[in-house]
Amino acid sequence: MKKDLFLLILAGLLLLTGAVAWAQDIAPPEGSQAKDLPIINTFKDIQGHWAEKDIVEMYNLGILQDVEGITPEKFGPKEIVTGKELISSLENLFERKLGKENNKTGELISIFEDPDKPAVRMNAARAIEQAFIINELSVITTEIFPIYDDTANLAPEETSALSFVFNAGIMKGRAPKIFAPNEPITRAELASILSRTSIVLELAEPIEEINTEDSQ
Repeated sequence: MKKDLFLLILAGLLLLTGAVAWAQDIAPPEGSQAKDLPIINTFKDIQGHWAEKDIVEMYNLGILQDVEGITPEKFGPKEIVTGKELISSLENLFERKLGKENNKTGELISIFEDPDKPAVRMNAARAIEQAFIINELSVITTEIFPIYDDTANLAPEETSALSFVFNAGIMKGRAPKIFAPNEPITRAELASILSRTSIVLELAEPIEEINTEDSQ
């Protein structure tokens, strides 16, 4: 019971942080700057970029190693990510957090009609939610259904994915009332989303363990 309460409070803090600092998936308010970079940044095209910290963190952890066109000096934050690159990056992240033998993220490639084409934001949300589901991981969050002007006609699986990534603090909107579900994901957005997913993975627990605790 205490453990559940702790996780609920921690998840609430994560959501609160997301509501303030991650109200958008693009640039934070003017004047904010990336701080505490984990490793030396050699990219020349992200200095002062809103996602600089996340980009450096994910790149140096080897999470973005399958994104084509990245060099030690050029990241290309505005470049578009393909479905295949998004899934590979998710797979790399889950492998690092869970161990390769437990990672099933590669199965998510079926979400994309053509994995070689740009990945749109809604497909990214679906892939992230399904990555937690197929790896049998549960995340305790407060349930707030996000309201955007451009998400009224979503399919049920899209509604579920949007609710999950929003409440977990992984994805917000590109503007206060705009989620932009059909817009392509940029490399900067991908790095930021992966960084937030990494934080949520620290809070996630195997579903069978949660069910066992509830039955006691």
